[in-house]
Amino acid sequence: MPFEFSPERPFDKAVIVVGLQVTYQGEVREVSGAPIVGCFVTLAMDEATQRRILGERERSRGARWEAVTREDGRFRFADVAWSQGLRLEIDDPAYLRKRVEVPPISQDDMLVVLEPRADSRTLYGVVLEPDGALVPRALVVADDGRVVRSDAAGVFALDGAPGRPRTLTAFQRGFLPGRTVTDSSGGTWEEPFRVVLGGRPLSIQGRVEDAAGHPVEGALVWIANYTNLLVRGLPLDGDLTYSGSTSEEALIQEAHACRPVRSNSAGCFELQGLTDRDYQVCAVHPTTLLHAIAAGSPGDPLVLGLPSGELRTIEGRIVSLHGQPIPDVIVFLRRHLGRGPGLDSPSGGRCTASDELGRFSFKDVCEDGAYLEFAGDQIPEVERFEVPPTLSFEVTLPAMRKFRVELDDPERADSFCVIDGSQKPLEMRSRIGNETLVSPLMDLARGTSEILLVSERASAIRLYREGSLVTTASLFLAGEGLNLVTIPR
Repeated sequence: MPFEFSPERPFDKAVIVVGLQVTYQGEVREVSGAPIVGCFVTLAMDEATQRRILGERERSRGARWEAVTREDGRFRFADVAWSQGLRLEIDDPAYLRKRVEVPPISQDDMLVVLEPRADSRTLYGVVLEPDGALVPRALVVADDGRVVRSDAAGVFALDGAPGRPRTLTAFQRGFLPGRTVTDSSGGTWEEPFRVVLGGRPLSIQGRVEDAAGHPVEGALVWIANYTNLLVRGLPLDGDLTYSGSTSEEALIQEAHACRPVRSNSAGCFELQGLTDRDYQVCAVHPTTLLHAIAAGSPGDPLVLGLPSGELRTIEGRIVSLHGQPIPDVIVFLRRHLGRGPGLDSPSGGRCTASDELGRFSFKDVCEDGAYLEFAGDQIPEVERFEVPPTLSFEVTLPAMRKFRVELDDPERADSFCVIDGSQKPLEMRSRIGNETLVSPLMDLARGTSEILLVSERASAIRLYREGSLVTTASLFLAGEGLNLVTIPR
């Protein structure tokens, strides 16, 4: 039986989000039966249900999964949480959009048939090197974010409709991107489209120095203002795809994101895959976090001089909500280098872990703009903390508690969830081999759960049988050892 929503029962309002774990897979085809390749399939809760359950302010946080159909037209969403209002949305510019409600049980043979738009057609183009040679396996990104690849002969196909100009940008490792604008103002397309790649990618080479002019080894160097680009269905390894924000510089290097580089023993660095424009280049010292920001252009040597500054010690102690020290929390020290995107120091800076008393420290660092990030298995989620002026402080975080549920009657319930004082479901963790399963709803096998971790914010546990609420019981988890949870009738 699926969970039912009732405004008079506020916890059901949360349960509907966690739902039942299901898998949906199937294929998208034309009316003729031919598979539709590169079609965007989204699995999400409809907006009306999101407003009713999450409210207007939290509506954007509703669960959402995306996939792109493969060459056989198939898609797959594995181990997702079913809820009321969950549906498939199938979107392709050449076809009429379609929405399909999904049931609360797994489906492995779904068939979605799309009807073509009256004005749609398949548009063809070729990707060429500057000398006119065809480019196989090039990425072509349309202005709506859709991504296709050219075939072995350099030819690509893109579904679209005449009457709307479209910008196409092609990428291939070893070349600058090529760009063309399609136009059908005369009522017809001039095909095939020719997208000609540019010359060789450019780079910025430079050196990081300290205030005395000595080279700085191991400094993190990155660009703050890459050329942003939105992609939908960027192919990664295997059947994986990526949809979201990336940059032209990343696609030039056949990656979905650009990573910082480190200066060598001579303080030298090189940032590759760049286009012919000015960039904002940042560098941060690997231990002191002293930093420099400068404008740089490809082909012009750049010196990033780190300033001198007073270095201090930042130290703290991490305790739980009940005042107990939390050991083995991973602590990252980073810096705000200024206002604007890309100006926070990237990962790879200083890192330590809290000791058995919850203590940690970073010596000889620049504290201006410093902040901490806490992570690891000992806390529920990554927490961010601005370093106070005192530089010596205590941080209170919710700790994870270990527990197992054991029922005297195995038939009493088959699943459960744990809630906090506001009746919000908490995510629980379990280890299966080298994998960690995270879910707000866990199964009971003959009345017994796996050994689980949950936040100490836990205040109650709810038992379910076949989707129906059986009982609610208060819950307190101690800090030491394994908590055995038994729930009397």
